[in-house]
Amino acid sequence: MVKDFDLILNLTQYLSNTIEQFKEFIKTDRNIKEEVVQEIISSLTKIVGSSLKYYNIELINEIKNKNSIC
Repeated sequence: MVKDFDLILNLTQYLSNTIEQFKEFIKTDRNIKEEVVQEIISSLTKIVGSSLKYYNIELINEIKNKNSIC
């Protein structure tokens, strides 16, 4: 039973973090700033990762540099 509660707690925390990441992603009042491509991909993967897993989609990220974009 404790294991079930831990799982519920972990899933709740994960969903809460996902919601916060999505809210940050869709903000319309944010300033334009340089972003590292790898960090953007990482954030997006966190948002859509469970859907990718559900549909057995493997995301292969071969970006090796830390270039930034505006």
